Amino acid sequence: AEPDIAGVSVPTPPGFSKNGKKFSPDGSPPVEDLGTPSQAVDSINLDWEGMTNGNGFEPSVTIPPGTWPDFSDPNYWPSILVLGDISINKPMSGRGLLVATGSVTMSGSATWDGIILAGEEYTSNGNNTVEGAVMTGLNVLLSDNPDSAATAMGKNSLGNGNKSYLYNSCYVKNATSALGGLVVFRNAWMDNWPAY
Repeated sequence: AEPDIAGVSVPTPPGFSKNGKKFSPDGSPPVEDLGTPSQAVDSINLDWEGMTNGNGFEPSVTIPPGTWPDFSDPNYWPSILVLGDISINKPMSGRGLLVATGSVTMSGSATWDGIILAGEEYTSNGNNTVEGAVMTGLNVLLSDNPDSAATAMGKNSLGNGNKSYLYNSCYVKNATSALGGLVVFRNAWMDNWPAY
């Protein structure tokens, strides 16, 4: 079992608000206040600069010049780097790690299993489902002054329609499994163990 996590974590400006009575975040706590944008940045352990310039991980697909992958193989969990904005609709549903330097929009009955990381805002329209985790506004991590960068960005993530967002630690692990590995250091010592 994984430790409890917050349903929604947001910095104080802009904070969390809802319009309507149906949506109630669930988690421990349901809504976590991360403080100012600078304090929120300090709480996020993510190399966003490395992720967006391709040095922090090796994406399976980079769009452009690549195209949206085929998800017919249920064991395929790619890492996708989108340079700019992307709109995801039902035929584009998929899984894995989605890193967008711009904004992400999900529409209709699209689904995503894994992680979505957006540099700008995230908009959810329609009856879509995400199982995994979503982080937005990450371009603030690139600034020396996150408080002024968040104000200048002036964008909020929002949801319209009926949707389901569920944290799924298994899908998060599947989405990040390709990011880990062993690195061999030259001129270092290591043991070779026999396989039985």
